[in-house]
Amino acid sequence: MKTIQPQLKNFSNKHKNSINFLLILLIFGMITGVLLSRWISSADVERLSSYLLTTVITSVEPQSFFTSQFVTNILFMLAIFFLGFSLAGIPLIGFIVFTKGVQIGFSCVLYVLTYQLKGVLGILLTLIPQILFDLIALFLVSVISTEISYALIQRCLGYSRSDFSLIQLINSRLNVLIVSLLLIFFSAWIKSTLVIRLMEIFAMME
Repeated sequence: MKTIQPQLKNFSNKHKNSINFLLILLIFGMITGVLLSRWISSADVERLSSYLLTTVITSVEPQSFFTSQFVTNILFMLAIFFLGFSLAGIPLIGFIVFTKGVQIGFSCVLYVLTYQLKGVLGILLTLIPQILFDLIALFLVSVISTEISYALIQRCLGYSRSDFSLIQLINSRLNVLIVSLLLIFFSAWIKSTLVIRLMEIFAMME
């Protein structure tokens, strides 16, 4: 724990601007998701809840679910990472983080609208374990990708005098990418084991 804290502090200090930028987008997205929920009817709640509130199906085979979650999210993280090597990387990555916030905010409101006070327990018991590690991984990859994209923009506009290559950029961010992929692995395992059980428990609560 003592070795992790300095690393986290160093990462937050080194990437402070990117973290603040993406955090604002995520929070604004969550607020937008909450506000959008005000315009949905009770019939819409019933239809959407069957889609958003059962992202983990309790009857699914755990191993196949783990594989699908792991492969899908790995490809998603790699796509975000390589978006950083484009001039449009910053707005595209920002949009992805924003829409993730919208999804989280909207899903939280759907829990409450569908289950009332029980929905708060559902958020803590089933939703947060589903999204926590995926969200951390998304945030880490998005931070380094936006910085790579920013460096490329500076380079193209002639504002940067540093001489870097594509390989050097990848190597300098590779450790963060590896940590993110490990988080995706852990998240897929959590979803295919613990979360399925938690959803079974939540479904039995009246």
